[in-house]
Amino acid sequence: MAIQLPDLRQTADGWTVDDASPSLLVELLDELARCAADAGAPLDDVLQPGLSRQQVLDGLGELGLPAPDELVAWWGWHNGSRPDLIGGQGLALNSLEYAIATYPRDSLGTGEFSWNPAYVTVLGPGSYGVSVSTAANASPPAVRATESGQGTEPDRVDNQAISLCTVVTWWITARRNGWITWQNFGDYGSWVADIDHYPAEWRVTGLAHF
Repeated sequence: MAIQLPDLRQTADGWTVDDASPSLLVELLDELARCAADAGAPLDDVLQPGLSRQQVLDGLGELGLPAPDELVAWWGWHNGSRPDLIGGQGLALNSLEYAIATYPRDSLGTGEFSWNPAYVTVLGPGSYGVSVSTAANASPPAVRATESGQGTEPDRVDNQAISLCTVVTWWITARRNGWITWQNFGDYGSWVADIDHYPAEWRVTGLAHF
């Protein structure tokens, strides 16, 4: 049975949902997987098993970063897409290992102020991604739509949401409403977004379009 989604609301720091928490995030991720399976794109077939809390703490600790509880829940749910599959059924979720391996590139950015090194990228690879702040004072964490090593500069709140719960709520809503549909292309498939059907206020952030 489909779950009731939390209400979305705008704040000065970006979109958010009420009562965001790691447990809500796992519930929403399970609902996203259900939506994907109903569309013919089961995520469990293409995602790796999740990690323990200690594995996430140790992994981000290698970078000198703390591990927000939402990232522990994110990688505890699944550790990204299987490396032998392209795109992970259209959602190229990064493993913790991939996030660590690409962190030096991301932390350099393409300009002096383009990349905040507190961010790690959880969805990619490619030009467009989703990155999450590990700042110790951010709970729930800020989430940014990032492009080619840019998008985490402090004044870019137009592409920011608060909590991964917000982002996953967008993804579920888009699939339930048919704004994103699964299309098969022989041995390969992809989620295709019809941006024109999105609410106008959602179109300003790339976070809602995955």
